[in-house]
Amino acid sequence: MNVAQASSRSPIKVKLVSIRLVLASLLIPIPFLCAPVGPSATATTHALTDDSETDAQISEYVREITQDLDGNFWFGTNGDGVCRYDGTSLTYFSAEQGFGGRAVRGMLQDPDGAMWFATDGGVSRLESGNFTNYTTANGLSDNQVWSIFRDSGGTIWVGTMAGVCRFNGTSFVPFPIPRVEVENPAEGFGPQVIWTMFEDRSGHIWFGTDGEGAHRYDGNTFTSFTTKQGLAGNTVRCITGDRNGHLWLGTRLGGVSRFDGKSIRNFTSKDGLTNNKVYEAREDSAGNLWFSTLGAGVCKYDGTTFTSFGANDGLSLLHVQEIFEDTDGVLWFGCSGGLFRLDGNTFVNVKRGGPWLPLTRGKPRAGGAPIVDPFSGWPTETFELPPGFAPNLPTGSESLLFAPGWRNPDSEEFWSYAFVMSIDESAPDAARVDDLLEQYYNGLMSTFASSKGKEKEVSAVPVRVDVVRTAPNRFEAKMHLIDAFATFEPIDLRVVINTAAVTDKRSSVRVQVSSQPGGHEVWSRLDGAISRILSPIETKKPKVDEAARSLGALTERTVYAGLDESAVKALAREAQARWPQEFAGFTLKSVERCEAGGLTHWMSTWTHAKTGLEFVLVPGGTFPMGSPVSEPNRREDELQHSVTIDPFLIARTECTQGAWAQLASTAGVDRAPSHFKGSKLLPVESISLQDIAAWCAVAELSLPTEAQWEFACRGGTTSAWAMGANKNGLSRFGNLGSADCPQSWIDHEFDITEPWLDGFGDEMAPAGSFNCNSFGLFDVHGNVREWCRDAYSSYQVRPKNGTGLRPGVSEHYVARGGSFNAPARTARSARRLKDSGAVHRHHGFRPSMDLPF
Repeated sequence: MNVAQASSRSPIKVKLVSIRLVLASLLIPIPFLCAPVGPSATATTHALTDDSETDAQISEYVREITQDLDGNFWFGTNGDGVCRYDGTSLTYFSAEQGFGGRAVRGMLQDPDGAMWFATDGGVSRLESGNFTNYTTANGLSDNQVWSIFRDSGGTIWVGTMAGVCRFNGTSFVPFPIPRVEVENPAEGFGPQVIWTMFEDRSGHIWFGTDGEGAHRYDGNTFTSFTTKQGLAGNTVRCITGDRNGHLWLGTRLGGVSRFDGKSIRNFTSKDGLTNNKVYEAREDSAGNLWFSTLGAGVCKYDGTTFTSFGANDGLSLLHVQEIFEDTDGVLWFGCSGGLFRLDGNTFVNVKRGGPWLPLTRGKPRAGGAPIVDPFSGWPTETFELPPGFAPNLPTGSESLLFAPGWRNPDSEEFWSYAFVMSIDESAPDAARVDDLLEQYYNGLMSTFASSKGKEKEVSAVPVRVDVVRTAPNRFEAKMHLIDAFATFEPIDLRVVINTAAVTDKRSSVRVQVSSQPGGHEVWSRLDGAISRILSPIETKKPKVDEAARSLGALTERTVYAGLDESAVKALAREAQARWPQEFAGFTLKSVERCEAGGLTHWMSTWTHAKTGLEFVLVPGGTFPMGSPVSEPNRREDELQHSVTIDPFLIARTECTQGAWAQLASTAGVDRAPSHFKGSKLLPVESISLQDIAAWCAVAELSLPTEAQWEFACRGGTTSAWAMGANKNGLSRFGNLGSADCPQSWIDHEFDITEPWLDGFGDEMAPAGSFNCNSFGLFDVHGNVREWCRDAYSSYQVRPKNGTGLRPGVSEHYVARGGSFNAPARTARSARRLKDSGAVHRHHGFRPSMDLPF
């Protein structure tokens, strides 16, 4: 029965007669007709407001969940095809609409936006509204496809009933994997069935089989793991990795195995696992491991203890096939009884009518669904500081967003809201945060109590706040007070505070408050509320008023990001008027919209008269410099820390040979020093730091500090590269060592593993040949490494706020950004190159100019 048929009837009730029957429903193939290439995917759509369907499950069996680049959810079912949720309606695609099968076993989206589905009828691809279906006629080993996976090189792999296949761009090609002897064979279908695939941090691909353990492929050879090597079981249903680099392999009968690269440790029901039939494993953003089991719900492992969740927690049917964490940090579970999400410690069954959460979106892709405003029902308030109820607070302003029902004691969102105070003092420490909160809430509660004649109740229990610093600019607090809004009963609140220095005498304090526990879904929405306050989303254009035009908007990137084209243009004119000396050599050229890594900014571009180079006016802000401990290929000298940067000007490209030649004679440097010749647009290289200093003096420019360089490179992102965490996106953003380099570079000299072709082999690319980042800068990854102003020093040395310059003298210098002959890992945004300052053909520079904020 398809969903279109089921929708006109009462909801189907599934009764679990026995675990045996559930397992049979998983393994018995559903008859199908392989759909041809579809001319158009005309799907069945159900509005969420249709009263006749609101209480029906989206499907009686949800087995796959993912979220696309537009924020839409996709739910793969065990017989109803695939369903898309776009924030307003559910759209179903099944065989009748050209979809290749009825049971969905895996889903992914490629960088071009096409959706791929592993089904019982082959592989289906949905692109631009059309389905293309791949079967044995297109190279698949079998039409029963159980898993689908895209590796870091961009290759799509599928696991079928008869082995593994790879997609070559037009069809699938079988990929043989080894057979091994195992103890006590107990597979269900046969060892050629591939249940799961996974790529580890080293780029090795793992295959989980139905009865012969797991195989690891390093690009040349296989290593097999079975119970002989200590694996918990030989039928491997799932493989995932954690933030420590460990692999977790869930087995059908033996529990779960953790592999640390050297040894295997097994966890079973004796260790607290709900049962030993593990079908899915996933690490959440908090670092907990979640395991789904056959017939026994799910369990969470926090590194020490297993906690089980089942019928008593809202999981009405206990077979869980899928665990998925969305972009807001909400955990979703696909079950034999429908769709569930975790709300605190309770599971909520999400039916066609909900309860749905608002979709949080950025800019939609071309042809994507319209943006849904997730805060349309949130009351808002803005006022000047200090407020009348707390006259001793510093001057500034405050903006708030309240969760609906926040003053209703019967609402689960009661007492949940977010606010940002912009205060005229330096960024507060823990003691000052404690003081600010106590002043604020003592005054606020007393004022409300007075208005209701309840002063005694409140005065008897003064506000108590316990603040703990959890990161350089992050604090968490427990707050106890009397609720003067409604109940006048004691209440305990959780508070999350983030601070950011705007200048030495101005900062922002970003506060989230809720009575809900840390895992409650309201916290992800409070994160979004803070972002909304700081930077309105594009569905609501900010007004171009005096506040937006003031230079204050240029000092905080998150605020600047919310400005439209006309506001940025006005801001550029004001900056030019404020600093006529610094801007004397620049002419405003245009305002351009730049996008990368999921972030968008309107950037003012300027032509520099002396060099002919284009510059951008970069907004300031506070950012986490360095890399998180979880980032692959991280180095010890990348300790993550907070740095505040003032706005500055920086060239959109590396200094070109043409720009160098214009000032070379005046600067007394070689006019054509570069190893690579042929175009004045090529970056200048093979130059000394002394010659760069002489050229910059004539140009009235400088090198950027290391902090300025990283801030400009990131463009607001926190991922490994400016375009995201997947290195394969770099093929569109920079000239790096890749598959078209000399074979000696790949095999030995530079250890290049990047599979793409960027078109430049062993040569430089003309500046600006690739896509820009979200600040409009080209070639921040690759082409030439770029010298910075600072001497190389430890991040333990505090940088100077404003420019981020680190004081000190060293015999070493620092260069950033990777080069044409180096692998992607050396071009990460946080990667530092410690160098003696020698002349290199792969070292250049990008000039900049400080602005005197």
